[in-house]
Amino acid sequence: MAILLFASCEKAETKAEKAERELREFVASVEQKADENAEELAEEWDKFQEEFSTRSQEVNEEALEEITKTWNNIQENINKITETEASSPLLALYAAVGLESQNAPMGFIDKDNLVQKYAGFVNHIDQNKSDYSTEDWNDIEEVWSALNQRKEELEPLPADSSAKILAIKAQYTATKAVNKTESAIEEAIEK
Repeated sequence: MAILLFASCEKAETKAEKAERELREFVASVEQKADENAEELAEEWDKFQEEFSTRSQEVNEEALEEITKTWNNIQENINKITETEASSPLLALYAAVGLESQNAPMGFIDKDNLVQKYAGFVNHIDQNKSDYSTEDWNDIEEVWSALNQRKEELEPLPADSSAKILAIKAQYTATKAVNKTESAIEEAIEK
């Protein structure tokens, strides 16, 4: 009986071993997500970075060094995506909504993330409004129409979601009215 008890204690994970195993699993899941949809991962990178830091605290130094190499490779790829997005305002906008391109299907948008996608779209527009040309605004409007069409497909929505989306739509309309006009004026002056 004492031998059985000793053997089971011997197999129990230490706190550091458990932390290491969980960190390795976390990094593997993030690496898989990077392979599947790096643009979406890039949008949420700060959250993942914070979780990596938290999970790393209990891991021994030697294991952490090895795991951090993998993590840094993932981060390097995310940084490349972010740099590419920054060079193209429209690509960055598509990524903000979770699209790979302007005409990508929006089937991944559901009632649970619809408000978040609207907010991400409009927040991105607000932050980058001065970077868009008149042609960009036309492309933006096509994405906006597709997002609104997806909303219609998902209706009826909960009342709180509908109210939030209505406020976001008003914000978009105001931003577009001012900035699309400014872009057109600037382009006319340049000609």
